[in-house]
Amino acid sequence: LGLFAHDLRNPLAAMVSNLSYIRACPDMAAAELDEVLSDLELSVESLGRVIDHLGILGADLSAAQAVRKLKEPEEVAEVRKVHFSADSNLHLGSPSVRLTGALEQLLPAVQRAAQSHEVTFLSALSQFGQVELDAKEPHFTNALSALLHNAIALSPSRKDVCLSAQLEPGFLLLCIEDSGPSIDPSLEAKALSALHQNEIKTLSHAAARSAEWAGAALLLGEGTDPSKPRSQMALRVRVAAS
Repeated sequence: LGLFAHDLRNPLAAMVSNLSYIRACPDMAAAELDEVLSDLELSVESLGRVIDHLGILGADLSAAQAVRKLKEPEEVAEVRKVHFSADSNLHLGSPSVRLTGALEQLLPAVQRAAQSHEVTFLSALSQFGQVELDAKEPHFTNALSALLHNAIALSPSRKDVCLSAQLEPGFLLLCIEDSGPSIDPSLEAKALSALHQNEIKTLSHAAARSAEWAGAALLLGEGTDPSKPRSQMALRVRVAAS
């Protein structure tokens, strides 16, 4: 929770600074005002993502608390089954996703974040836009958004973050590649858990849980060229039956 408090303070401080600047300079030029308002928009979007991730953590903590109160293994299994089913309003969603719709919803904020971090964002998904995915919203979009913003935040300036896709039999693999640090395979379980986010400061837990609720798999890896280390994360999603 302390990590979330820290993450919330950063965009809040940026908002306060920009609002103070507007108050101090009421006659600023239109171009300058537009820049300040763009910074405010970025801060609002960042706050929204942290709040969404806090909600995901809260759901996990509630489930963990319920499990601790039980004694019988059968009861524990039943609580976990209920928690990760569609019985909770948090997990309800649409039964299928058209990739074009998800991208239209999340890419504008991703592109603004990339520009703010001085990172080049590349997307090569035009031929897959009309693919229908067997996934639930808003969890699919939340998972993909968390992975992309995580890659942008951890990528060095003036490097690129690339979103690509490839079809496998019955599945679409959405790959996010960047020049940020890769997650050591031995730390994968920690990186995807809520309890170790202070050690491994990524948004992987939120992405992993959103992917699970969407019905997708989250895969971690790294580039194969040793002279050009690249971090890779991917969502593996079942293609909806036609």
